[in-house]
Amino acid sequence: MKRIYFLCIGNSSRSQMGEGIAKHFSKGLIEVKSGGTKPASKVSSKAILVMKEIGIDISNHFPKKMDIEFAKQSDLVVIMGCGAEKMCPAWVVSKSVNWDLKDTQDQEIDFYRKTRDSIKTHVLELLESITSEK
Repeated sequence: MKRIYFLCIGNSSRSQMGEGIAKHFSKGLIEVKSGGTKPASKVSSKAILVMKEIGIDISNHFPKKMDIEFAKQSDLVVIMGCGAEKMCPAWVVSKSVNWDLKDTQDQEIDFYRKTRDSIKTHVLELLESITSEK
């Protein structure tokens, strides 16, 4: 089973949306997790709201510290932006990609929607490439 790991600093918004979207659309065929280098205290209420708008419930998610062992064992580590230099632990894996998404913190709800839609597009493209490898 393929493993995808979504990382950002707080693990409160972008990486949580990535995890939720990937779990939803991969239908259990891919192991998906998310984490952060400095986890926030809770998942953003705006992230929860915009995900509900597309039928994905992440209200039971919680921020988690980056699991370096899981990152090393992942087929792909997706850095959700923040700049690779801020994600210093991400260099421990050879297969990583930076989607370079701007931080949602302190942004309006429409910014969250645009970020969610961008993540969804990226995730669907990623899942398509994974399934076409078979």
